[in-house]
Amino acid sequence: MMQSCSILINLICIITVSYTVSGHPFSFLPRHAIERAAERRSIGRQIVEHNSNFLTPLTDYGSRNAESKPVEPWTKIIQNPVNGIETTVGSRVELECKASGSPPPEVLWFTGSGSNEQLIEYVKASTHSLYDPSEEWKGVARINSKLVIECVTPDDAGLIYCASVSAREVKISTPTVLLVNKENGAGNCSSESDPTITLYSPTLVANIGATVVLPCRASGKPTPQVTWVNNYNIPLSLSNNLRHRVLDSGDLMIEELLWEDMGGYTCQAKSGSHRNVVSTFLYPLRLSSVRDYKVENLMNNFTA
Repeated sequence: MMQSCSILINLICIITVSYTVSGHPFSFLPRHAIERAAERRSIGRQIVEHNSNFLTPLTDYGSRNAESKPVEPWTKIIQNPVNGIETTVGSRVELECKASGSPPPEVLWFTGSGSNEQLIEYVKASTHSLYDPSEEWKGVARINSKLVIECVTPDDAGLIYCASVSAREVKISTPTVLLVNKENGAGNCSSESDPTITLYSPTLVANIGATVVLPCRASGKPTPQVTWVNNYNIPLSLSNNLRHRVLDSGDLMIEELLWEDMGGYTCQAKSGSHRNVVSTFLYPLRLSSVRDYKVENLMNNFTA
């Protein structure tokens, strides 16, 4: 494959790549992405069903009333992944996608080819179990996601998309055309790679009294260790706040969200002497504020 393609040749490359995946029109990356998303969604439901020790009467946070308008789910791709990458067998590829939405969206990666309508229908059919129409408003968030392919093979060539899913709303990114040059490159995969945080939320707004999960997923060789520092700059490993708990996945769960939980939380992925650090700003919101123009203001802030 030539290192540089003219506009016409690029178009031919895209068409050619789209047919190389004809045997498997759509496939999520990684394969278990939906199961991981379902796991995150189920955590809050399980806490409520099992009556958390920290549950507080709803009246303490502001009552629901008949005048409150339901908040329609929405989502938006804020930053598309790059248009194209040409690489060699055995190399490492990293793609990034940023989205926002209410409820906080799941950002999923998949490969395949088809019309935008076909892509959306595929994602909706695959993620319908993530949405519970009986649930209360779950907040609004920005989500940053990275797809890391540690060791590229010829089978990785194709069109790669990210999808943002908020309840029944789905938005699809523009595709990344991944071209894999089989002739160049050593073809040997590196035994080590720096830790990379592949999923986190820069900003999250949620109901006071709710259970929230701040995602922090990491990849690398060897597998990085994930730690958190809370909004008072105290490592959670030293905190005596029983409402804050780091899950096995690396995500931070906060039960019965309080106003004093507002602030920045820092997630660090460390492997050897290398580290990757990100922060989430958490803003607790009273239920009585989730209506009318205030909701519109939230939407404007998160889609700007």
